[in-house]
Amino acid sequence: MLFRGKKDICKPKRKSQRNKLEGHKIISIASKFLATEMRENYISISNGITRISYEIYEINKHVKKFFSKNPLNKEELINRFWYLILEMYIFCGDAIEYQDLNEKIFTSLFVKTISSKYFDEEDVNIIMANFENSIKNIKNVKVAFCGNNTPFERGEKGGFIEVFKNLEGMDIDYILLGFIYNRYDRNISKFNEKWIILGQNILNFAPNESMQEFAYFIIQFGYAYIFMCYIILLRRYKCFSGNDELMLVLNELKSGNKSFFEVIPDFYLTYSSLYKNSFNMSFTLDEVSMFVLKDENEKKGDLFRKCDYYKNQIHTFKIERDFEKLIQSIDKTVFLKCHKEKDHYIERNEKYLCNELFDYLMIKVMDFLNPGEFLKIISFKTIYVKKLIDKKFTKCV
Repeated sequence: MLFRGKKDICKPKRKSQRNKLEGHKIISIASKFLATEMRENYISISNGITRISYEIYEINKHVKKFFSKNPLNKEELINRFWYLILEMYIFCGDAIEYQDLNEKIFTSLFVKTISSKYFDEEDVNIIMANFENSIKNIKNVKVAFCGNNTPFERGEKGGFIEVFKNLEGMDIDYILLGFIYNRYDRNISKFNEKWIILGQNILNFAPNESMQEFAYFIIQFGYAYIFMCYIILLRRYKCFSGNDELMLVLNELKSGNKSFFEVIPDFYLTYSSLYKNSFNMSFTLDEVSMFVLKDENEKKGDLFRKCDYYKNQIHTFKIERDFEKLIQSIDKTVFLKCHKEKDHYIERNEKYLCNELFDYLMIKVMDFLNPGEFLKIISFKTIYVKKLIDKKFTKCV
């Protein structure tokens, strides 16, 4: 098996006990700060995790085939994905520009450091050949390639070249738009057809099972980078929404019974003509559009905080801190009956209902979770939502 061992995928080995302790401390601190940012933006973060989980674990036959043959189960691979995010979060620091993240993450030093934690030296060399040759290819650099004479190692097909092509051919704002809204809440079939899909492109070009393990690692690397771009977007929203006067303008525009698509151009015109110089950074039309959606997500979070369903079960959770037991103990019929007047769509789409129910429960309990517990539960969101979908309604409503 190419991986050093099943345990290593979740807890990478360190070179010494001292390095291990230092590394654990850094990860622990990063987990605390990342969890804080995610709690502050919970609904938007949850929507993004739904989207990214769908892309990494469910979207096409190539991904499903990979899981059917891979010796590592889905939970182990989910854990690895979040370790990649944490490593990038540490390197990213408090960046609020996408270019800063790009320059720190897509470097030979970072890619080698991260891949060395999960693969043996020989395998790392193959990944690095793919990375370095992919950069040469995307930049049309006519120099000798490193590695062996295979399309994967030459960076011609599969691996990082597909990540670079997707990022180069699509505006980052458009990619992040797929994270900000609930994918079950809108008719987005045309958008989905054009959204970034790394899984099919990368795994399709991996010639054998060995290369597919490398390829899937690169898929996770690519989506971890995109998730970190999303964190940066949410930081930019925090700067933007700090202008109270401008946010009052947004609330006034939305109170006039205008549609979302009518509000955006008027709001952007107000920002660009009257408020642009009050910020030390500029925001694109697409970013401002996402900020309007983000504001809607904030209001949904506030609504959930005001609701008071499952009092006894949530009280028990605060004592036992067992989220699995909480999921098993609730009756989703209660949520449907009590919440449908506030959100009619839950009556028409059970996946949406269960997604909303998960988010409601998380908002109610997340302040009682430590950073590690919070990140663990949110990273397995799709698994918990599936468990809610599998639960039967107790009666007709």
